Amino acid sequence: QLARAQCLAPDLVIYNSHTGHASHEVLGYNKYPHTIVPNGIDLTEFAPNPGVREQVRRRHDIGDEPWVAMVCRYHPLKGVNVYLAAVRQLLDSGCNARFALAGTGMEQGNAELAALLQRHQLDDDAISLLGEVARPQDFLPGLDLLVQASWREGTPNILLEAMACGVATVATNVGDSARIVRDEARLVPAGDSAAMAVAIEGALADGARAERAAAERAYLQTHYETEVCMQAYRNNYAQLLGAGA
Repeated sequence: QLARAQCLAPDLVIYNSHTGHASHEVLGYNKYPHTIVPNGIDLTEFAPNPGVREQVRRRHDIGDEPWVAMVCRYHPLKGVNVYLAAVRQLLDSGCNARFALAGTGMEQGNAELAALLQRHQLDDDAISLLGEVARPQDFLPGLDLLVQASWREGTPNILLEAMACGVATVATNVGDSARIVRDEARLVPAGDSAAMAVAIEGALADGARAERAAAERAYLQTHYETEVCMQAYRNNYAQLLGAGA
């Protein structure tokens, strides 16, 4: 039985987030060799695209005003209620941005979402429900700011995708979000709608957004680009199997 258990023990555990590694440590996985290879993103698919930006904004009747959206499936852990509370606060303070929810379940037929909107006194003029986005790369370039309000995450791909498209981000400080956003002013505690409203307002007022977007894309190329992550897998497998394998 001991020999069989030793045969079943992994030679290497690969995590796709630092958060995943930490959560598995408590289960005893920390005794195995391990490494972290994050989710990769195709920077040729996800990129700033002025043509797509113009088309998307025209389709949704967005002019020069800032456009802010949360893009995710409808689920309690995604923090939709927190985002809506922040939107309500921003509108009450006179913010001129346009707001949207996009993703599976973000539509008029969702009774739970309708109840949340009613609770926060948000109608169709205050926030648009866009439903499922089949190809994020053909939608994200139209935004000015992407908000992630989750209570829990690993490596949130939507942050990587938005940043790759040149879109500013505000996120709750959960999972590996801090490693991706790398700016305390745009990271807020989970569940804190007031802090989220302040962070959104600050991000929209950032006069160096173009420079920041370029720096973020360069960071993605070094740490999260698909080929970089695939090469990390190749290196790990080569080391396990031997150079001649």
